[in-house]
Amino acid sequence: MKKAIVIGSSSGIGKELAILLSKNGYKVGITGRRKNKLEKIQIQMHLLYNLLIVQTIIVSIN
Repeated sequence: MKKAIVIGSSSGIGKELAILLSKNGYKVGITGRRKNKLEKIQIQMHLLYNLLIVQTIIVSIN
């Protein structure tokens, strides 16, 4: 199985890319600065698309 980490996946293109990769059989790790948004996306992907996330990573680079 292919794997991918999507940086900036809490909204926009990153979010849509994470969903698209998951739908195409990738195990996806999502990263971003906003924990609450990442958790919502993880739940959304599981409930709407029956997709699972490998890991959610919160990052903040100053």
